[in-house]
Amino acid sequence: MPNEEYENVFRTKEWRDYARHFTRDVLPKITDSAITMSLAPGGKPDVKFCTELGFSIMLDKPIIAVVFPGRTMPAKFARVVDAVIEVDPDKEPERFQREMLSAMRRLGLE
Repeated sequence: MPNEEYENVFRTKEWRDYARHFTRDVLPKITDSAITMSLAPGGKPDVKFCTELGFSIMLDKPIIAVVFPGRTMPAKFARVVDAVIEVDPDKEPERFQREMLSAMRRLGLE
């Protein structure tokens, strides 16, 4: 049985506004980028994260997941990404930069 509340969200002005914003502003940035850097969500993923990830997959973009220490990545998300960096970018910005550059080198994106 379909979830009526879930189905109705796609009929709202907010959803149409988000879809317009995404296709006009976000999708061109994903399309033009060499990689996708994705901050792995700590709980329930949001629509923004899911749409960015989905389009990154469909555009065959290399995906580097940034996972905060102690967080667990969903297994399927872990299989999709090309590299994983386990670091808190705010607490360890220098290490984050080193790890990101290292991941990009491994992926041939330097």
